[in-house]
Amino acid sequence: MPVCTHCQYEWTWTETMKRSFTFEIGWPCPNCKKRQYPSRRAQRRYLKYTLLIPFCILLLLTGIPKIYTLTIFIIVAIIVLLIYPFTLELSKEEELPFS
Repeated sequence: MPVCTHCQYEWTWTETMKRSFTFEIGWPCPNCKKRQYPSRRAQRRYLKYTLLIPFCILLLLTGIPKIYTLTIFIIVAIIVLLIYPFTLELSKEEELPFS
């Protein structure tokens, strides 16, 4: 689970998921209210997860039945959503993924 870089508060899975579905840049810590940002490493990891989407689309072109491809896509999406809070690392300042 992510840990606040200011107060060392460990966020819960629910708090992390609520914050990750907002359009805010950075999220306030539930404990100290100071703004936290996903680290560069966490952003790169998340970008790798999103590369699974084109992979699933490519499966449609291979002749695999669409129901299997859809099932694989849903399973992968659920797994990514479930493990995201465990792989998220926080930073005190905003970092660009590729700089």
